[in-house]
Amino acid sequence: MSYARQVRSELAQIYVKKNCCAASLLWGMLRFAGVFGQEEIRLTTRSDAVAQLLVGLLERVCGIAGTLSVRAGKDADSSSFRVTLRGEEAARLLSFFAYQEGDGLGVSAHILQCDKCASAFVRGAFLACGNMSDPTSSYHLDLTVGDEGLSRALSAFLGEQGLPVPRMTVRKQQPGLYYKGSTDIEDFLAYIGATRSVFSMMDTKIFKEIRNDTNRRQNFDLANLSRAIRGAQTHITAIRILQDCGKYALLPPELKQTAQLRLAHPEMSLADLAAAHMPPLTKSGLNHRLHKLEELARQAEEESLGGKKENG
Repeated sequence: MSYARQVRSELAQIYVKKNCCAASLLWGMLRFAGVFGQEEIRLTTRSDAVAQLLVGLLERVCGIAGTLSVRAGKDADSSSFRVTLRGEEAARLLSFFAYQEGDGLGVSAHILQCDKCASAFVRGAFLACGNMSDPTSSYHLDLTVGDEGLSRALSAFLGEQGLPVPRMTVRKQQPGLYYKGSTDIEDFLAYIGATRSVFSMMDTKIFKEIRNDTNRRQNFDLANLSRAIRGAQTHITAIRILQDCGKYALLPPELKQTAQLRLAHPEMSLADLAAAHMPPLTKSGLNHRLHKLEELARQAEEESLGGKKENG
């Protein structure tokens, strides 16, 4: 089952006690149905729970029996459910809600009668045209409204309820709204009553943050290790040059001690290498000795090249 279907299933199972909230929920589902007009109102969904909820609300609120048809797919996820009102029933429903063409959302005081009705209406809108991605992969929630004017009206309505104002979009020539940020999506889901989904999303976000922090730390440690290895290789190359040209034996005791420790412990960090000295060195003191070894190696190479040119 997809994540969006889980959210819709949770929302469809919310018990609506008050009749005014039931009417608001019904109106939200119908106003954002795929087909909405005087002659026909039709909502198509892949959720059996949503379809059954709509049929039950039609009977409870309006005493209308909507026609439910099922188109079976290869599996449960591909089946679709359609609730249809035609002709007299569609006109009767619009009359019940006192809706006239051009009324926009049609959310008058006749519909929103208590402080819970607005959230019920928005829940109905999401059940009709909403979708969201699995938060384990991305944060995205959208409402495919299908009409630019209706999209703007819904956006304004959401803002009036104190919700984040969603962005406008057009996908496959279908205008709609969307949220991208996890916090905005959580606020929206909490408002429409998807409490379980909000907590699930928060758990997922915490897990992702911990995983990303762990990855950052690992990448940081790997980067430091790579730098340490490159630095150690530079030091060892310099020491080998001094050995090959016979100048290693002429090194002062303190430089020879540092060279011996670096050759013996190429994996050590500078801090650990400094502490391995007897007596221990500061990191600055160790860097000074290593730079001196590199400088002596460069001088030895230059002298060797100069000698070759003279002999040539």
